[in-house]
Amino acid sequence: MSKRKRLVWQIFPPMLVVTMIAVMGTFFLASKITRQFYIEQITTNLKVRARLVRSDIQADFRAGQGDLQRRSRQMAVLSQARVTLIKANGEVRADSDKNPADMDNHAHRPEVAIALTGNPGTSMRFSHTLGKNMIYVALPVFTTDNRLSPVFGVVRLAIPFIFVNQVLDMMYWQNFFAAFIMLVIAAIVTLFVSRKLSKPLEDMGRTARQYSRLDFSHKINFPDGGYSIEVAELADTINSMAMELYRRIDTVTKQKNELEAVFKSMIEGVLVVDNRGRLVRANDTALKIFNLPSNYHPGAITESIRNVDLSRFIREILSGGYVREQDLVLYLAGGERHFHLSGTPIRDGSNKTGAMVVLNDITRTKKLENIRREFVANVSHELKTPITSINGFVETLLDGALENSLEAKHFLEIIHRQARRLDAIINDLLKLSRIEREDDMGAVELHHQDLLPVLNNCLEMCAVAAREKGIKLILDGGPGITALINQNLMEQAVTNLVVNAIKYSSEGGEVRIKSWQDERQIQIAVSDNGCGIAREHLSRLFERFYRSDKARSRKLGGTGLGLAIVKHIVKAHGGEVKVKSRSGRGSTFTIILPDTPLRPIS
Repeated sequence: MSKRKRLVWQIFPPMLVVTMIAVMGTFFLASKITRQFYIEQITTNLKVRARLVRSDIQADFRAGQGDLQRRSRQMAVLSQARVTLIKANGEVRADSDKNPADMDNHAHRPEVAIALTGNPGTSMRFSHTLGKNMIYVALPVFTTDNRLSPVFGVVRLAIPFIFVNQVLDMMYWQNFFAAFIMLVIAAIVTLFVSRKLSKPLEDMGRTARQYSRLDFSHKINFPDGGYSIEVAELADTINSMAMELYRRIDTVTKQKNELEAVFKSMIEGVLVVDNRGRLVRANDTALKIFNLPSNYHPGAITESIRNVDLSRFIREILSGGYVREQDLVLYLAGGERHFHLSGTPIRDGSNKTGAMVVLNDITRTKKLENIRREFVANVSHELKTPITSINGFVETLLDGALENSLEAKHFLEIIHRQARRLDAIINDLLKLSRIEREDDMGAVELHHQDLLPVLNNCLEMCAVAAREKGIKLILDGGPGITALINQNLMEQAVTNLVVNAIKYSSEGGEVRIKSWQDERQIQIAVSDNGCGIAREHLSRLFERFYRSDKARSRKLGGTGLGLAIVKHIVKAHGGEVKVKSRSGRGSTFTIILPDTPLRPIS
């Protein structure tokens, strides 16, 4: 590739060469014309002098009188030229510079031969007599004053050509210096014109390069009338194009930033792959899902994520070229997670350039679905058991058991007990639903209250049940601990924990309620030394209708909703409930409350 040149050096040298050719051509043409003109002037002047010499000397020349040699010398001094008198036969009769006797016959000299025909003759040639170039003018001398008479002889004047050359050389040098000065002026003018043509283009080039770097702080400004219409229009066009480009880039940048913000803030994971299945983009959610670093190196999806099912899903999109949806289970570092995949090909016109996959985490939805199914099944089972029992004993009574008063009474007691159990389940469900609704709406009223009276009320409500089993209730908490609570709800939560502790404690056991305050937390712990809970049941202990020992729970008459109610009451207070237990060594349930409200007080 040839080296690029600036525009001024593409315009100036050719224009300078053209100018030089024009000036030199003019110089040589002027020199030639000047030479011809000067020689013509010299010849004309020489003819005038020859006529004067002829008119003065022709009478003596025709008569052959006087000293023609002396006269020729006198005429030479007056005319400042060599004077030669030649007879018609070519004999030199007189010469101002040479002895005629020593001179050759001149009849065949060009100028003499023409003059012998009756016409003026001229020539420029080398003189063998004088040994130098001369200019000759020869005029005929007629026998009489009548020009129609025969030619008697010739009067010839000559001057050395060296004088003409001297004058011409001086004129040549003058023309040369004039041409040189013209050439210098033309070069300066050409350079100025070249710069004037190239400068606006260079300015536009610099500004265009700034535009290419997305720097639109400058515009192309030319003074009015300083440049051509075409250059001004080109500058206006570039300025308009730059402003339009700036607006479009600004619009694209805003759209890109908006899309980037949406892309990053999406709770769904987004993967973008090229048409070879290489991962090129991933949002923050996707990086967290697959535990990828924020500066991950793009590569094949199998290398970056290493999941066969997901890789197969992406290959199907790339090969099929249509939108696909699929539910997929991924086994990640955090365990099993369920995703709904939605994939679509990315096209550039008619060409497929890659694919985008959106991963919607439906793990929570799946868990809620499972909880819903389990809840429906548990509610159905819990309601079905007393209803079945009631129906069975009613049918027994209808079949004749009413006639036996003792059996009828026994059956009616069972029906009454199952009806109370059914009512307890329904009341707990309604209570749980109301607590959740009020918590979601922020309608749970909280007030600063001393915890000690609340805990005393709980012990009083559970004292009868404790005495029946010989269980000792111990309260370990002094006055002065104030918490932001709803008294009724907190009494219910603590009472549920104490009731459970009494149910699952052996006769003669001990249930302890302890309250204390540490940094930014208030804690209430209910401990027993009962049968305890196996570790595998602890994570699900607060679910609705979940029982670690179903047979024992039903025997003790629980609804399976007590701990779920405790959990949601504590949650409505902005706290949490924890459990520590080992099988055969008792359990400790701890309610943890913040000492400042986490939401505005209703």
